[in-house]
Amino acid sequence: ISDIVEVWFDSGSTHSYVLEKREDLKWPASMYLEGSDQHRGWFHSSLLESCGTRGRAPFESILSHGFVVDGKGLKMSKSTGNVILPEEILKKYGADILRIWVASSNYAEDLRIDYSILDQHAESYRKIRNTFRYLLGNIKDDYIERNFEDLNVAELPDLEKYMLHRVYLINNNFYNYFNSYNFHNLYKELLNFCTVELSAFYFDIRKDLLYCDPLDSKKRSDCILVLNIILNCLLKWFAPILSFTTEEIYRLINKEEENSIHLKNFIEIPENWKNEEIDSNWEKIKKIRDEANISIESQRASKAIGSSLEADIQIKLKKNYYNIAKNNDFSEICITSLASVTQDDKMEEDIRVICKNAEGTKCPVCWKISKTNCKKHGHLTN
Repeated sequence: ISDIVEVWFDSGSTHSYVLEKREDLKWPASMYLEGSDQHRGWFHSSLLESCGTRGRAPFESILSHGFVVDGKGLKMSKSTGNVILPEEILKKYGADILRIWVASSNYAEDLRIDYSILDQHAESYRKIRNTFRYLLGNIKDDYIERNFEDLNVAELPDLEKYMLHRVYLINNNFYNYFNSYNFHNLYKELLNFCTVELSAFYFDIRKDLLYCDPLDSKKRSDCILVLNIILNCLLKWFAPILSFTTEEIYRLINKEEENSIHLKNFIEIPENWKNEEIDSNWEKIKKIRDEANISIESQRASKAIGSSLEADIQIKLKKNYYNIAKNNDFSEICITSLASVTQDDKMEEDIRVICKNAEGTKCPVCWKISKTNCKKHGHLTN
């Protein structure tokens, strides 16, 4: 094109000579993507030109984003010295930290960036990477991709059923967030899953089982199975954001493959992983666990006990909590040596936890204290 009629009319006509002239593209465009300054610019001129000549918009959707500004919300300028170049970020933090910043930013507003913001994302990245390290360490890099449809969920312990239910819900949210381009909430949910639901909850409860139970223990095997599934899911969920980290891990656990994580499909979770009853029960159990942790921390603060494994907790519950809690091992859930659960409907509160020192001898394997021989390693206790 050698002649210009009018710059905005010409730019608004690009859909005609770009999309309609090429067989590998389609008209109308799936999306027009531009900054918020184009509301009365390219977006507007394209809409006017196309509606005038073709009777409809040249796009199916529009995504409008803000501008990159400094940490205080000020426009970046070389004269004020608040410009951060992408190559400087790559050199100091690596590409995946920059990708996290993009994914976690709400592009509906201006996107703030400075080194303190990047440091926070680097810390979040460290937590995500540690989650992957924990998974890889406990499956000993022996990753097996499972057929989810063949998994008999009914045979798993309740905690594993609950984690699969959480995977089901997060996967549904993953698709919803992606379809609506809601990347910052997607990243927030995945980060929360790694730090709160896995590291501070599931991994915390199951670490003693993984370290202390026999390798052929069914409960341990079920846990390893779920760790494999979680690893598979996290790799697929994080691949669009942490493209280099997920590729590194994928190649580590698939040494015989020459494929890439970025050529794989996103996961689909069977409907039978959804379990509202288990979800409701474990939300109550988590509340009991939270109350127990408060009681334990109070004893630790007063130096009455050291670690939680030095504690013997007595849990008193009203009927609605007791009926759910009575068949669960709270010494495992709360990581204590002993735990008892009783019903008390005369209390004002739903949950009351009393923590005291566990009495007896410490098992040198699991470190649990008992007056009798350790249930798992009795032959080692004296």
